[in-house]
Amino acid sequence: VMEAILGAVMRAPADVIELALVAEGGALDAALAGAPESWLRRVLPPRFGRLPGYAMRFAGLERWEDYAASRPASLRANQRRRFRNFAALGNVAFGWCASVAEADAVLVWLFATKRRWAQSHGVKAQYLRDDQVRDFFRAFVREAGMDSGLQVAFAKVEGVPVAASIHLVGRRSVEYFMTTYDPAFGRHSVGNMITEF
Repeated sequence: VMEAILGAVMRAPADVIELALVAEGGALDAALAGAPESWLRRVLPPRFGRLPGYAMRFAGLERWEDYAASRPASLRANQRRRFRNFAALGNVAFGWCASVAEADAVLVWLFATKRRWAQSHGVKAQYLRDDQVRDFFRAFVREAGMDSGLQVAFAKVEGVPVAASIHLVGRRSVEYFMTTYDPAFGRHSVGNMITEF
């Protein structure tokens, strides 16, 4: 089946087709091993800043709590302690943006915060150097509305964002695109807390 899918993909009128996050040793990996490679791939520069991705499957679990209970007790205890310390800062809220206006404001905050972080760490990410990606997500939310599947999550303290993330939410999956947090809240692991949310 994988070989047939790969054959169909290779008939697409494209110069380069990139398949990301292929599991080593899987059926697709085996099919790719026998596929011819374009001469173009040998002359392309190496990709910079590539991050590994991963997927978590919950098919055998009915609730998030069942998954969380399977994680080490020390990790769960640390998360509870960090959340208590974080909650002590004031009016803390985790949620999904409920309106286009709220999503727009959080997206502006997310990309500005991410850009400042990149500049302070010498990261030259092209998507953060201008506003095209930010404006794409803002326009998408404005045009498609809040029921489109694109969702923006936030952590706020006293109504001000301190962490945010962008997701594509389907009936059976959540794809995590991007996240950022205010470095002033880094000791609370607020990025991990928004992922847990």
